[in-house]
Amino acid sequence: MKISGTIINREAGQKVLPEIDGLRFLAILLVIFSHVLMSIVKTLPRFDYSTMRKENFLFYLMSKGPVGVLIFFCLSGFIIALPFAKQTFESLPLKDFYFRRLKRISPPYWIALGVVFILNAWFQVQEFQGLGHFFASIFYCHNLVFGNWSNVLPVAWSLEIEIQFYLLAPFILWIYFKSAIQYRRLVFFALMFIAPFLQIGIDLQAFHLHQSFLNFFQYFFAGILCADLYQHPPQLSQSLALLTFMMGIVLILVCLKGGFYQKLGMPFAILMLVFGVLKHEGVRKFFSINWMSKVGVFSYSIYLIHYPLIYLLSLQLAFLFSTTGFETTFLIQALIGLPIVYLFGVLFFVLIEKPFMAKSGPVKYFIKLKNA
Repeated sequence: MKISGTIINREAGQKVLPEIDGLRFLAILLVIFSHVLMSIVKTLPRFDYSTMRKENFLFYLMSKGPVGVLIFFCLSGFIIALPFAKQTFESLPLKDFYFRRLKRISPPYWIALGVVFILNAWFQVQEFQGLGHFFASIFYCHNLVFGNWSNVLPVAWSLEIEIQFYLLAPFILWIYFKSAIQYRRLVFFALMFIAPFLQIGIDLQAFHLHQSFLNFFQYFFAGILCADLYQHPPQLSQSLALLTFMMGIVLILVCLKGGFYQKLGMPFAILMLVFGVLKHEGVRKFFSINWMSKVGVFSYSIYLIHYPLIYLLSLQLAFLFSTTGFETTFLIQALIGLPIVYLFGVLFFVLIEKPFMAKSGPVKYFIKLKNA
């Protein structure tokens, strides 16, 4: 079976959108901040999570960092859908689509997973997880098998959802872009709206599906809609584009209160945020700032390795913060942790992720690098 669409990565000449990398920077920063918080909670039990969320504004704000993952989901939908939206693709066998996504995502993930598993088994940094958890993580099914993320590499929970999206994406996108433009947009907006009603109405947790594509599909659909609107834009002045961006930010802040209305409003808020960044010239230029977009390029590598580094750092520094307040503790650990995470993220990107991104493969990449 063949599905129309050539998923062009950067190595194959895809037009780079630096503002998208800038959004990746924002998303990874939010995720890192939330994990600095969680590491502090784990290593300094006096900061009780439930109590601190109610009493400390900074703690509460940083606890909302996982919204960065939702932004990543939307960006994934956008990037995968964009070639389909452009309708400049050629016939591509499904196996080629899946191989490219697997080659792009899996080798860095498997290497990070293996290194963390071996180091934890040797040094017992945290409770050791058996081989069952390790292999379930390798095959992207830990959430489905065990009903929760793995302590081997907790951030992998979102990668499992990404893989589920990749499996379905060619079919979803083929149907979507074969449909009339007005109907497909209306249907997707409707699906995004009714999603939380369906997700709450069905006990997904009972079937280990609360951390699955079924519980997050509206964010990927927001990305697909954004790609469609980006490629086939409505008439939109710069003032309206800026208003869209600002409304997206405001709605995200409102949705951070949590509960049902977060599930209902957040996909639309992120859609407005991303679309505003793409369409308003000033906002686009801000998110295209060179250093910001460069960090965004490294965001996948940083995402894979940041949590073990932050947790280990927090564990080693815990004795220094036996009496400090949360604000001081968080600020110091973030200031120390961010450069370390960035350095290791860049190294991981250059030595692990980038070689597997290269069309020629990792061996020829290193040969070329050596001869450069």
